[in-house]
Amino acid sequence: MSEAEFELYPAVDIRDGRAVRLTQGRADAATEYDDPVDAAMRFAATGTRWLHVVDLDAAFTGEPRNRHLIERIVDATG
Repeated sequence: MSEAEFELYPAVDIRDGRAVRLTQGRADAATEYDDPVDAAMRFAATGTRWLHVVDLDAAFTGEPRNRHLIERIVDATG
């Protein structure tokens, strides 16, 4: 890549088994979306090469509860 080019890394944040978007990183200010695997597959279908996946349950509580969904995302998107 030249100096003027950059690459965006889309993210799928997962909380309680759902894809979410936090407002300013606040756990109490979330917008819920659909299945995180579906969200990841939509990014992959548009040619996304890299995807940032965040288990917010692990980040906020220290208890990873979405590993099965992360594994499904890897399986579904390669």
